[in-house]
Amino acid sequence: DAPLKMVLNNLDVLEELVLVLDPDISGAKNTRHLAAQCSFSFAWINYAYSMKDHKSPLVAVLEGVVTKNPDWTVGHLAELLTGIGRNDAVEILAKLPVGV
Repeated sequence: DAPLKMVLNNLDVLEELVLVLDPDISGAKNTRHLAAQCSFSFAWINYAYSMKDHKSPLVAVLEGVVTKNPDWTVGHLAELLTGIGRNDAVEILAKLPVGV
């Protein structure tokens, strides 16, 4: 399975994920839920969102996960996204080139 860092290196896929996961939309689980699944604290998540004009909260989460868990794969992320009901984001992940 491809390393999670691959998501950060593919700007097209990353941009699409940011567009669907970062907004706070009523009834849809988003980056906040994903961050909680990755054991980030409530305070950290709120801070990431307070800085969103400068950096996407999703990018901050992915960078944090890659740093803390360098062995994580795109598959791990897909499982977490499936777990929070975001199959739309899983479909975006599927656009990553295979075997890179």
